[in-house]
Amino acid sequence: MKALFTALSLLWLPFIAVMAQCCSPGMPSGGTTNQGVVPHHAIRVTAFYQFASGNHFYTGSQKQPYNYIEGARFHFTGFNFAYGITAKWTAEADAGYYLNRHILYSPQAAEDNPYNSAGGLSDFMLKIKYAAYKNVPGEWEITPMLGVRLPASLQPKTVNGKPLPIDLQSGTQSFGITGGVMVYKGLPNRKTRLFLNSQTLYSFENKQHYRFGVTVSNALFVSQTLNHRFTLIAQLRNEWRQPDLRNGLLRSSTGNNLLLFAPQLTCSFANWWNVSVQAEAPLYQHYNGTQLGRNWAAALVVNKLFRK
Repeated sequence: MKALFTALSLLWLPFIAVMAQCCSPGMPSGGTTNQGVVPHHAIRVTAFYQFASGNHFYTGSQKQPYNYIEGARFHFTGFNFAYGITAKWTAEADAGYYLNRHILYSPQAAEDNPYNSAGGLSDFMLKIKYAAYKNVPGEWEITPMLGVRLPASLQPKTVNGKPLPIDLQSGTQSFGITGGVMVYKGLPNRKTRLFLNSQTLYSFENKQHYRFGVTVSNALFVSQTLNHRFTLIAQLRNEWRQPDLRNGLLRSSTGNNLLLFAPQLTCSFANWWNVSVQAEAPLYQHYNGTQLGRNWAAALVVNKLFRK
């Protein structure tokens, strides 16, 4: 049972917290998708750090020379808090902070863009999960989720009275709603487990008349228990996003369709402590217009369950 909970609680996946994509190395993470519900009156706390970078521009799925910007990267830390309201209902809250978002301008472009980095608090996410179907002998579980995204601020960050570029903002300045479902199936060997997670995020227009496109993420996880301490997880994830709107008009260089692979190794300790490391690399990238593509990302996740 503990091995199953470890796999359920450390399937690491960025919750959908969209940002503009022209010059950002991918979708910023804001938390972990701790897949299942937690036990009644238990509290699960997760903290993580993520680094991501990009240094190639794409038009469609083809690399495109781009002399104005050389790349971008970010350092992000986040937290997830989950509480078991009942045996079937769990409430979760996500928060995060950009230690740094950095755009690498070319020497010529740097003269026109003196501010190339920023940090700050990202959006919040509140979610509720319900274990709608659970068959312990057959190792089946279906858990839907609903949630809301709350902006840390309704106003963009500014320097000398001028807003920073969207790709340097730490939040969206907009409200959003999200929904999803997790399906779990254990295999007869009791060591291999399959998880399917699907999430959709809809963003409302912010006060700057900007609306981020609908984002859909579908991820398949295969979890293999190696021994009493180590679990290996392989994740295959598709991210699809509609173009953004500014003043009701489509922004041409927004929206994408990505396929990502992320291996993960989890180590379990006594007293329900878990530590996980993950790498992520793109297998396929297709962008509308010309945008900065994904390069690679890495994350460190620490998870602890507190039980009465």
